[in-house]
Amino acid sequence: MNTNNSVTLFEGWDLDTSDEEEPRARDTDIARRAGLAQPRDVRRIIEKNIEELTAYGSVTCRAQSARIEKNSGFVTGTEERTVNEYWLNAEQSVAPLSLLQTTDVESAESNGDVQVVDCLRGVSS
Repeated sequence: MNTNNSVTLFEGWDLDTSDEEEPRARDTDIARRAGLAQPRDVRRIIEKNIEELTAYGSVTCRAQSARIEKNSGFVTGTEERTVNEYWLNAEQSVAPLSLLQTTDVESAESNGDVQVVDCLRGVSS
């Protein structure tokens, strides 16, 4: 995401500041920072628990075009798909990780996820 309303929080991380109320971070960036092996899997957690997340504010969802590499057996090449990206505020960014029952979540603090939440809060103050 490279817009005038974007700030690079950490290398490889964009922070969306277009929401006048609070900054938001991309779902897969949050999951990657927490150490999830498949960061896109966090989207299933978000979709399954969308009502819980709205308790912390509106959930921003954006349709994005993504290229999917296929290489399984006889099918190879790329496919273009539309995927939903979720942009979460500070409180929402912690909730999906706490819903995962993996050791990855236990290491979220040491991998810097709390630092990210603190930065999100600092920008919105």
